[in-house]
Amino acid sequence: MAEESIIKDWLDEMIDSSLFVVEVSLTGPKSYQKLRVFLDGDSGITIEQCAKISRKLAAKLDEEDLIKDAYQLEVSSAGIDQPLKLLRQYYKNMGRSVKVFKTDGKEEKGKLIAVSEQEIQIEVKNKKVTEMSTILFQDIHHTKVLVTF
Repeated sequence: MAEESIIKDWLDEMIDSSLFVVEVSLTGPKSYQKLRVFLDGDSGITIEQCAKISRKLAAKLDEEDLIKDAYQLEVSSAGIDQPLKLLRQYYKNMGRSVKVFKTDGKEEKGKLIAVSEQEIQIEVKNKKVTEMSTILFQDIHHTKVLVTF
């Protein structure tokens, strides 16, 4: 959508280089839309950073009158429960345990060891054997970071 693209451009100008936009979505009826912005950072993102960006974005939206009717703005981190969407998120999560859901319906769990433009490598432990698995991005449906305690 045009509005989402414009908002993403504004956000790219507002945030510092250690942060990045994961997703912008504008949903709901024109009379009351919900604008959701998911951000991330190379070292994570704080609630304070989200709040500051939310205030800046709200001011810009009001100034430019991009969304004509009532709307709800939500700016938050791309939480741990969200799948990885950008190459930059894969780099950020190197060394962490991930679960890769492949396009063929199969799944692989392992430690994210390497990332390139075309593929990822995960270290998979099967009983006493540790193997490296290379998975092309074109074969990945989505990837989630596993929370381990």
